[in-house]
Amino acid sequence: MRGVAVVYALFDDRNEPCYVGSTDQFRTRMGKHVKDGKEFTGRQAYPCPSREHAYVLEDRLLKERLPGLNKKAGR
Repeated sequence: MRGVAVVYALFDDRNEPCYVGSTDQFRTRMGKHVKDGKEFTGRQAYPCPSREHAYVLEDRLLKERLPGLNKKAGR
C-alpha cells in the first residue's frame, strides 16, 4: 500500500476504535505506533483515491468515534 492514501482505525481489546489516522506509508506507520507503545488488538484500513479524500474521511471518523488515543479531534 506504499504511496496509497489510507485512513486507518486501531481497535482495543473491546473492539472499540482507540485511534484513527491517515498515511500514505501504512506499513511504516503501523510500525511506528507499535514502537511508540500504542496498545491495540486490531486494525482496519480504508484505501482512498487521494490524500484529500483521506483527510475528509479521517476527520469524519475522528468526530464520529472520538478515539481515546488521538490527541486532536479533527483537522
